[in-house]
Amino acid sequence: MRLKDYSMRIKKNIAVFLHILFLLMTVLSISVMYLNTSIGSGVSWILDRRYDDSDAFREQFQEDLDHVFKYVAYRDVFETDGNLDLSKEMFAVSRDNGPEITYTLEEVLRYAKSQGFYLNDQFEVVNDLFIYDDASTAKDQVVYWRAYDPDATLKEPGDAFSSLLDLSKEVLNCLSEYYIVNYRLLSNPSNFLFRITYQDDETVVSEYSNAGDLTDAQLRSMGRYCSVDSSSILIDSNLDELPKNVVSQLEQLNVNDADRYHMTVAVNTHYDSDDIYARQAADYRHLRGRFMEAMFCLALGIIGCLVTLYYLILVSGYRTEDRTNPYLHGFDMITTESGILLTAVSTMFMLFLAER
Repeated sequence: MRLKDYSMRIKKNIAVFLHILFLLMTVLSISVMYLNTSIGSGVSWILDRRYDDSDAFREQFQEDLDHVFKYVAYRDVFETDGNLDLSKEMFAVSRDNGPEITYTLEEVLRYAKSQGFYLNDQFEVVNDLFIYDDASTAKDQVVYWRAYDPDATLKEPGDAFSSLLDLSKEVLNCLSEYYIVNYRLLSNPSNFLFRITYQDDETVVSEYSNAGDLTDAQLRSMGRYCSVDSSSILIDSNLDELPKNVVSQLEQLNVNDADRYHMTVAVNTHYDSDDIYARQAADYRHLRGRFMEAMFCLALGIIGCLVTLYYLILVSGYRTEDRTNPYLHGFDMITTESGILLTAVSTMFMLFLAER
């Protein structure tokens, strides 16, 4: 074999190797892009340059706002003078036409613990018992009132009855919502700041805040915010999407029938505090960088595959550089009709194997 024939074979082998390499690069790029993100989110990763432009930020904002509304509903249920009060009354029940019995928070927590229910370090209600006695699960308690649900409505007569275990779990769920905000947004530094105020004329009836002495203007200047005032039908916000049920929640939480209310919620997009927003922003920047790199590698891989495939098509069947006399193998002599028939038979065989 002449030297130029060896040269042609080497070039073909190099082209095949490069084609396989570019194909692997394409597959790996797609894997990197979509194993760490959801399908169809590629455009958003390109357009949303900042974390606070992303769906993840909006979901976290909505989640924290919902927690704040629940905290507003439960704070006075569990607190006295700004501190958790174990003597606060939770609900009143009676059994078999007996006397009305009122349970305090301390009594409810002790009963819940005796049944294996408690709050873990993430303030989630967990239990380590799976079998309960009939007395704890029997719905034989007539419920007169619940401090955490004063406006409960009965849809059917059976709703007036409950068990001590179910009532205790209800209290734990409410306490969980209270602790989530108290720990994450009040006791520890947070980039999520809020102030909700109910007023009669100029007198503050109730206020819920972790913003300290910051004014509304200062809160709005921190980054993303949402501000609502009862005197206006408009919601002042620079969020891409308005939070859900804001006005209706503020109206429902006006238990003292105050004349007006005002709410400002903001996120410090400089992320000065080490909280979930700062961590998610750092993760977002990292993943976006990897996503952009994967997109570049994907484009390079596709172009490389096309170029090497085009070259292999041009030199296929030739052994020399001048490409004057194509070299045919035995299978090249198969007619087109025979090739179609073999393809059909192979396809049917593969489908048969796939069904087994």
